[in-house]
Amino acid sequence: MSKVEKITEAEVTEVTEEVVAPQITLQELATLREAMNIAISRGTFKPEELVAVGTVFGSLDTFLKYVEAQSKAASEAEAESDQVTAEPEEA
Repeated sequence: MSKVEKITEAEVTEVTEEVVAPQITLQELATLREAMNIAISRGTFKPEELVAVGTVFGSLDTFLKYVEAQSKAASEAEAESDQVTAEPEEA
């Protein structure tokens, strides 16, 4: 005969919580970029480490600038859309 196990709601919640992917915000990435910039300017890294650190810094900086530009463009497009919608139609 087979044994049937009861699964409690707590166990289901626990399993569900484990599947959530880790997240990082754009603000956290910007803070990381600033921390790297400070560390580099203070000579924290050895010369042979600077190529790798610089490559990561460059990628992070490029990504953040791209996201900032996209966000600005979206905001401007939304503002223009709102402005067109708000203007009264001429008859």
